[in-house]
Amino acid sequence: MSNEKAPTELNWVNARARCNLYEMFKALELGVRTDVEAAQALVSKHAHTVFSVAMSGNKRFSVSRIDDPLVSIVTGSVDFVREHDRIAVSMTKENETKPLFEASLTLNNEGECKLKVGGVELEQWQVRRKALEGLFF
Repeated sequence: MSNEKAPTELNWVNARARCNLYEMFKALELGVRTDVEAAQALVSKHAHTVFSVAMSGNKRFSVSRIDDPLVSIVTGSVDFVREHDRIAVSMTKENETKPLFEASLTLNNEGECKLKVGGVELEQWQVRRKALEGLFF
């Protein structure tokens, strides 16, 4: 929770209605695309690592890492799946998939729509870092 003071008046019903999983998932996907571009820009021009984002409908997207594009074998991937009331994030490496975390929505006491992971409110960049850091570095 932030140290900001709660608004004295807020139409929380409208604020909560605007705080929906579809919009948050789309915003998360746009942020992930920016992160992938930033990670790719850091790859040495002599390295062969390629990062990419692939959509699968409007409920799933994946970030893949390929360390040798000539072989085209995915070294690892992170999947984001929009479920009924949460976003599930998992990582696949060496043909083994393991869940990383689940994020749910909350309208906090400051009237902000946030993602909540393990009971902790996080900014979107924090959720993206939590999901992608192991894939990028």
